[in-house]
Amino acid sequence: MPSRTPPPCMSFGMENNRKVTFDMDKASNPFDSDDDMNLQEPSLYTHDVPLEGDPKQQSSYLEKPNYKCIPVRSKFQNMCNCTGPKVIYSLFGIITMSMLISAIVILFHFNHLTTGSSPKRSSSNVSNIGQDISFYLVSNMPHNSEDEKVISDSLKNLGNLPSETGEKGSFLVHLGDVGSSKHHRCAPFVYKTAKELFEICPVPFFIIPGNNDWNDCPYPKTAWQEWESSFGNHELEDKHHGVTNNDRSDVYGNNHGSVSVSHQEMREENFKFLDNGVLFIGIHLVDGQVPDWNAWNTRVDEDVIWTEGNIIQYQGQYRAVVIFGHSPPITLLDEYFLRIVNTWKDIQEKSDKVVPFLYAFANKFNDNLEVYTPRLWDTHMYVMENVRGGLVKVKIVSGEDPFIFEDLRYDHD
Repeated sequence: MPSRTPPPCMSFGMENNRKVTFDMDKASNPFDSDDDMNLQEPSLYTHDVPLEGDPKQQSSYLEKPNYKCIPVRSKFQNMCNCTGPKVIYSLFGIITMSMLISAIVILFHFNHLTTGSSPKRSSSNVSNIGQDISFYLVSNMPHNSEDEKVISDSLKNLGNLPSETGEKGSFLVHLGDVGSSKHHRCAPFVYKTAKELFEICPVPFFIIPGNNDWNDCPYPKTAWQEWESSFGNHELEDKHHGVTNNDRSDVYGNNHGSVSVSHQEMREENFKFLDNGVLFIGIHLVDGQVPDWNAWNTRVDEDVIWTEGNIIQYQGQYRAVVIFGHSPPITLLDEYFLRIVNTWKDIQEKSDKVVPFLYAFANKFNDNLEVYTPRLWDTHMYVMENVRGGLVKVKIVSGEDPFIFEDLRYDHD
């Protein structure tokens, strides 16, 4: 089987950051026509702005401050006109001292706003729990016979695929869209074919739904029933990971090499497990059409409850957090992403440990692997868009930027 050398690993560091410089708003003329002084504070923004036309940066939450111009005509003007030089010098000294104090206060507050109130953390404060761990990602497949061959060949050679990140991964996660709602119209055979294909996966297999799996289908309720019938019983993960538990109160960890997997009681497709000091969370988070707003909002709330509950419950037991979802961070799902990001920021501000955060979603905008930090997200919080047409391997090592991404696509006969 001919093969080509895969692209080199992408270790996400400063070279992949998308930073765009900003301009300060210019302050208006400080003197008006009546010679009154107007102390108008400039509008300062210290944030990353989205790249023009970038569909991932669809939401803006910053509002421009509403500063007021304040006249400062001195109330002591008449007094200065009728008193001696000593009074004038005294007033001048008082005003100078007041301006100096004001400048110090302004500098203090500006520094507070730009640096934040969280404690300074060095690389020595990174959590070191567990060993390196690797896993695979796939999405938007199989949509045709060619996809089926790619998946079949990849799974059969999973441990032998050209790789620069060492041994075989521990598990595989499908990020949704096992079929195309436009081409196959979510026919029952789509789900059955995909399940049979992934039954040969040599590592534990997890899957979350995508918009082409149900909500963009001609008959969403029927499509969802078909998806649940094929993947809702968790057979492909139980096959390797042992007993699955639905009780959220259990404590999960390694038990002689085995990993205990838990599913949300109110939403069975959501899962989580703790492996080698990394907390993995899978959620049903799709983009696309909204068949029922009440059901949609309920599902998003349940996703928030599942995510927040686990990252809070297992604080101190993980060195990194990885969340799997189908949709990119978009305005439609602000209710989820804003709440989770704010919760994570609160946790990190109170912690003396740097814990990296990764959100991985299905291929949406281009065929290639992409890693970035969205606007308003914190340092060490990353988003990864999966590739189209093959597998990606993710390795998590120690350190503040522990994620290494490797595209495993290769030519097939």
